[in-house]
Amino acid sequence: MTTLLEERLATRGRLQAVEDDLMAAAKRNVTIEGAAGVFTWVLRGAGREPAEPMTFVDDIQEVEDMILVAGLDEVLEMTQHGTFTWARNAN
Repeated sequence: MTTLLEERLATRGRLQAVEDDLMAAAKRNVTIEGAAGVFTWVLRGAGREPAEPMTFVDDIQEVEDMILVAGLDEVLEMTQHGTFTWARNAN
């Protein structure tokens, strides 16, 4: 059985991989629709820039599944270069 800390570290690791992909694609502020919620990623210093909607990013559904298994409704996670948030859809 995994602990809450292990789950958080695994989620952070997956989000870091997503951030690496976003950085490689020169993205700075994006929103990503998941199946159950919406992710937002903002590069540090780019918070005032308009968010670019994205429909698919590698690994994002796996991250959302990890969040749902943990029973969370909201997530705020600092990564190496930015910040991810996730909020469950109001449905």
